[in-house]
Amino acid sequence: MKKHRNSPAYARIKTLLDERGRRFHAFENEHFKPTRVEQQKGESPNDRNDRAIRVCAAWYQQHLKAALSPEAAEKVQVLLLTNDADNRRKAKETHNVQAYTGLCTCMCAFVCLVKGI
Repeated sequence: MKKHRNSPAYARIKTLLDERGRRFHAFENEHFKPTRVEQQKGESPNDRNDRAIRVCAAWYQQHLKAALSPEAAEKVQVLLLTNDADNRRKAKETHNVQAYTGLCTCMCAFVCLVKGI
């Protein structure tokens, strides 16, 4: 999430990430070579950003699976919450990442994650 686009939401997420005992982490994908994505010719900044998020989610899913036993790795699933149906489709098709779209679905999934449901 970009701070300048939605400061209140950014502050809430930052507070959640900083809370002790939570298992959430911020990851600076722009500063990590395997997840850094260059804008392609003719690609809008928004499309590039969406692709970068999908690449990062796919990398993280593989990273987690590689660190676990085969039995545990089968249960690992990174969730991508998005309000863009096309981004959701591309996440599933090209990156094998489970994605939720729509404000209600995203918020329900996020609340479940936060509460540990």
